[in-house]
This record gives sequence, structure tokens and C-alpha cells, in this order.
Amino acid sequence: VGMGGRLDATNVLSKKTVTGVTLLDYDHMEYLGDTIELIAAEKAGIFLKDVPAFVLPQQVFMLTFCSFCSNELKIPFLSQVRCLS
Repeated sequence: VGMGGRLDATNVLSKKTVTGVTLLDYDHMEYLGDTIELIAAEKAGIFLKDVPAFVLPQQVFMLTFCSFCSNELKIPFLSQVRCLS
């Protein structure tokens, strides 16, 4: 719902069963940042402690970054195997 990530509208929910990141792209740049790294950081901001994270196929950088973020929170990280080039 909304732009996703740290600023997503679903963050008003007190308890989630899963969080997710769809295709990372250069959208909402005025809020998320103007580089893929800044956008990735904002999108991974949806991850919450004790809530599994699901990520759709992404560029290798995004999958690696999301995996790192989920490891930091010690949460399950679910991703489809293939990466986008």
C-alpha cells in the first residue's frame, strides 16, 4: 500500500504477519532518495523484528541488501531464487 518501505501506509498496523518488497525501481524519488542504494534502504525499512520478510526477484544488490537487513533483525528472509539483471 502506498510507496512501500519505511514510509508505507501499512506501518500504522500494530502487528503484521509478513512484510514484503516488490520490484525496486526509481519511483517516489522525492521521498525515497535519488540513488538505488538510498531507495533500497528506505524499502528495507519495512522489515520488522519478529516478522518474516518476503522479497520478489530483484537486482543482486537489492537481494543482498535485504538479506543483510533481515540478518541484522534476526528475521526469516524469503526470496525467490532468481535475480533480475
